[in-house]
Amino acid sequence: MLWVGWLSSPSGKTQSLPPQVEAPPADLSDPQDVEAFVEQFVTARSLPGAAFALVKDGKLIASRGYGYADVAQQRPVRPETTLFRVASISKLFTTVAVLQLYEQGKIRLDDNINHYLQAFQIEETYPSPLTAESLLTHTDGFDVAWGIGAANTGRASFLPLDQFLQERLPPRVIPPEQVYLYGDAGMTVAGYLAQEVAGVPFEEYVEQQIFQPLEMQHSSFRQPLPLRLADEVAVGYEEDGTAVPFQWVQSVPAIALSTTALDMANFMLANLQEGQFNNRRILSETTTHQMHRQQFVHHPELPGSAYGFYLRDQNDRLILEHGGVMPGFASLLFLIPEDNLGFFLAANGFQLDLPERLMQAFLARYYPADPQPQPPPTPAGQLSPEQARHFTGTYRFNRYPQTSFEKLSALIGLIPEIRVAATPEGYLNIQNASFAEVEPLLFQHVGGTSQLAFRQNQQGQITHIFLGQSVFQVFEKLAWFETVRFNLLLLGGCVLVFLSMGVAQLITLYRRWRKHGSSQSRTLRWAMHLAGLMGGLNLLFIIGIGLTLALTDFWVLYEGMPLLALLLLCVPPITTGLTVGLGIGTLILWRNPTGAVWQKLHYTLVTLAAIGFVWFVEFWNLFGFRLA
Repeated sequence: MLWVGWLSSPSGKTQSLPPQVEAPPADLSDPQDVEAFVEQFVTARSLPGAAFALVKDGKLIASRGYGYADVAQQRPVRPETTLFRVASISKLFTTVAVLQLYEQGKIRLDDNINHYLQAFQIEETYPSPLTAESLLTHTDGFDVAWGIGAANTGRASFLPLDQFLQERLPPRVIPPEQVYLYGDAGMTVAGYLAQEVAGVPFEEYVEQQIFQPLEMQHSSFRQPLPLRLADEVAVGYEEDGTAVPFQWVQSVPAIALSTTALDMANFMLANLQEGQFNNRRILSETTTHQMHRQQFVHHPELPGSAYGFYLRDQNDRLILEHGGVMPGFASLLFLIPEDNLGFFLAANGFQLDLPERLMQAFLARYYPADPQPQPPPTPAGQLSPEQARHFTGTYRFNRYPQTSFEKLSALIGLIPEIRVAATPEGYLNIQNASFAEVEPLLFQHVGGTSQLAFRQNQQGQITHIFLGQSVFQVFEKLAWFETVRFNLLLLGGCVLVFLSMGVAQLITLYRRWRKHGSSQSRTLRWAMHLAGLMGGLNLLFIIGIGLTLALTDFWVLYEGMPLLALLLLCVPPITTGLTVGLGIGTLILWRNPTGAVWQKLHYTLVTLAAIGFVWFVEFWNLFGFRLA
């Protein structure tokens, strides 16, 4: 996979796979073998605690707890009773809830969901309607910008689901069913849709219609947890061992589930047994197949999205998967339906790349890729320089906020960008790998089998690249002015110009202090003071925002904006007004015959930098209070 190397911890240290040790031949039917593999993985990752369950052929094969649910109290993890917060794996239960109502004829998957909503309506941003199908495949097009204020550590500011959606639902930035854009907003709307149609709160509906039939007695979406479960929830830990307080999350249907490994074993068995568990059904055979079948794809040769699950084609297996990460926790649910196998692991240590690393380690151990004595023939297709220019450029991973302050995550390097370049041989170079065109817009790794695809718009311009073995890997092509490189150069240039104005002001003050007088006219002195004020405020803003981002844990933003950042966001409107004054001052100075030309040129440069900075703060949503 091309993007595995980008999955790193908040400290920036890329995690490695557990070290290889000599082991007996892999045997999935042997509980001791499987449990030893998981123990090696958990130990290598230095996790405080973890719970694991593996099912195969309709039976629970292995289950075990590792480490501690509460390190301070030395409370061990028990797979049958220790609850973990599984974050985005919650979305699978929301998917089942919607599909149950579809089975009952209460929802049509291709209907405009506004037909079912009573309290509010989703804005009709695009001609195509927003449907339940697009919600369940993450092709709804909602911006992912709603992290700020989406969680808290207490009941005080927690909103009911309908009120939260009315106040905080982000806009849609892509037409529905065009591009996979993974996020919480669409699935939260899907959960609210189920709540509206069923006529009961979402948490209650899931308990009655999913947890009870599956005998999931230690699972809940409720916040706070029921008293009978509250003492069994694992304490979450950051990578440095700091305990994380229990967070109330607003997007309940998308990330609020707390559950145990054995409860999740029952859910996996139901999925692998066509919707049935112990003679009870949560879905019919037909609907279960529909849930697991590919429902959306960017290109016929690449894996796509099922309902809720995303698909992966690796090591000659079609995999249904879903991971989850949130402060203090990481988890993975993994199914291979053709082998009637599934496993679940939850850990109470935050490691962003844990789901991916666990999956790769499991496949390497139990489903190793077939050896290839001879590499596949190199594809013959070669691009002319003119054809290659059609694809070359910078692309950004599309899961980043576009309409709020959180867009800064792309500028500070949290969102990966890749460069596509042409090689002299007529191939495309992507992350130091060469790809040859095998059919229009489809490319294959030279010397390998992995493929990627491009998409172009009606004008023939390339808009996206789709990488690797998962539908998740979507990168959008950037205009030159959207790249991090250009914006950092612009920001650096503005800083230097603003500093130069400060130096000029200091020189002027020094000369006046030494009573050398000043050849500046009153107009120029007024203009220079205005420019100095503008530059000083902008430098204060840049330094303040930089320190805020450097000193603030990313997850803290989920509980709201820091006060310092809120105060700093008052600066751009002020400096924008001053920039208008600079523009007027520039015209006056050039019309004034007095004054040195170099001073006028310097002042003009400062004005241009100020205008460029206004564009910068607007582009990155730093103008005023655009928080969500």
